[in-house]
Amino acid sequence: MKKRSVIAFVLSLVTLLSLFGACASGDDKKKDDDGKDKVDLTGYVDISEYKIVRSYSASVEMMKKAGYLKSYIKNAMGVEIPVCDDQEKETEHEILFGNTNRKESAAALEKLSQKTSKEAFVIDVVGSKIVINGFSEDDIVLGAKMFVNTYTKDRPSDKHLSIKKGDFTVMKKTEEVLYSDANAVITLERLTDVFVPDISSIDDPKYGKVIKLEHQADAKNNGILLASREPERGLGPWPIYRSRDDGKTWEQLPTLRDKINGGTPGYQPFLYELPEDVGKYKKGTVLFAGCTRIELSSIMLFVQASTDLGESWEGISNITVGGSHAKAGTWDSDGVWEPFLVMENGKLYCFYSDELQNGEGPDHIGGHNQTISYKSTTDLVNWSERKNAVALGKLRPGMAALAKMGNGKWVLAYEMAGESGPPVYIKFSDSLEGFDPSEKGLKLQAAGGQGFVSSPALAWTPNGGPCGVLFAAGHANYGGSKGDKCDLFMSFDYGKTFVTIKNPIPMPVNPKLWSGYSPGMYVDKNGDLYYVNNPECMKGLACGKLSFAKIKIY
Repeated sequence: MKKRSVIAFVLSLVTLLSLFGACASGDDKKKDDDGKDKVDLTGYVDISEYKIVRSYSASVEMMKKAGYLKSYIKNAMGVEIPVCDDQEKETEHEILFGNTNRKESAAALEKLSQKTSKEAFVIDVVGSKIVINGFSEDDIVLGAKMFVNTYTKDRPSDKHLSIKKGDFTVMKKTEEVLYSDANAVITLERLTDVFVPDISSIDDPKYGKVIKLEHQADAKNNGILLASREPERGLGPWPIYRSRDDGKTWEQLPTLRDKINGGTPGYQPFLYELPEDVGKYKKGTVLFAGCTRIELSSIMLFVQASTDLGESWEGISNITVGGSHAKAGTWDSDGVWEPFLVMENGKLYCFYSDELQNGEGPDHIGGHNQTISYKSTTDLVNWSERKNAVALGKLRPGMAALAKMGNGKWVLAYEMAGESGPPVYIKFSDSLEGFDPSEKGLKLQAAGGQGFVSSPALAWTPNGGPCGVLFAAGHANYGGSKGDKCDLFMSFDYGKTFVTIKNPIPMPVNPKLWSGYSPGMYVDKNGDLYYVNNPECMKGLACGKLSFAKIKIY
């Protein structure tokens, strides 16, 4: 397999002295007046005693970014500390942000220059002063966000940081900064290719999907990445790819065939790792859901399982079966498409696009042109009756994507095929079975009116501010970055509003390709985003590739 060298800056984290634990050991605890354990906070940093100090001659941008640090601390700890310039009288407890006139700022930068390249930042604790500095403004802001995220996670009290006074230095080579504001710093850590076809090929690997294994019985297998895509021209079997080095390199595994129906061609793969046991299938089992046809006639959605990290697959069951008139996009079609697997309350759900509810007679009385439907199972063998999540008569909602956010809400995104304007919608529910099928939802749009043409993907990370970040991608968009086919969308308020950034997987307009069609997103336990999409393999040619990006959110 061809591989693309990493173009993002390589992450390196160097700790020169050990970091102390967040909480005191049991021997250090005393009892308070109520008889509860009291943590000994001797030597820990009380953030409420501090102020942020920036240079008197700092640029307007750096003044704003000092305010970001204040916001980061308030969001993480609920403590608001002042910002001042370095012309004010020096005090014992200061967070030195960037190049100040304090000797500790220059010393930290000198120490950094001796240890690493100039694309890095330093976090230093000297006595009671905390120093955050770097060789660029982006580096300094990234250092500030890393400082807050790293040292406020497991703290001994609301006000105290999980570090003790004492000398230590953290240096980190920066990734490419994609976005930076008071909510978050978002960086591209890695960009590689999963699959690159021969340039004479007309392959266009739509429906790319990626997952990270995190529930394996053998802990050494946690962290493995698996990816899949639609086979060339839908002529199955499905390619399966694996990475053991966090996406730096990829190997192709034996292809996956429909072992239940023997169906071909094959479309629309979906990968999922069981986070808990389901029937006889143990936690960590990898599932594959796909759409297949028999002799270009009956169409069905099926599920298979792997217990050997994607090497081989066992057929389990058909989720649902459609008819013989699979002409997607018309009232006459009776197909089932685009499976999406997700778990809640011990049940595995499959959401999918359904064309089987066409109503009565030529006027389709009481019918729906297409719905987003779902079924559930507790054993992967027997599936429940169909229910609808979106059903709107003549409208055609489809291509469901779901994510659960930190406010407890599920968000469902879907395209409204045939509708003008950006026809991708989202709506919200407290549970997977709680979506009102008659509710159309809201258009997924940024403030400037940008929105997707079709095929959305969603993922939510708890990192990046008090509401985390909801990411969205899709096939093409209205009002995108100049020369790009689709931006990356982000929401910092649980999907109420969105902003856009240039897609880290470049998607230039190429009318010969379905670039950006049904991308894949996965957020791991650390809050990192794993993302695959299908840009062109070479400028202007009618071939696409499957590319992978790892995105970090601070």
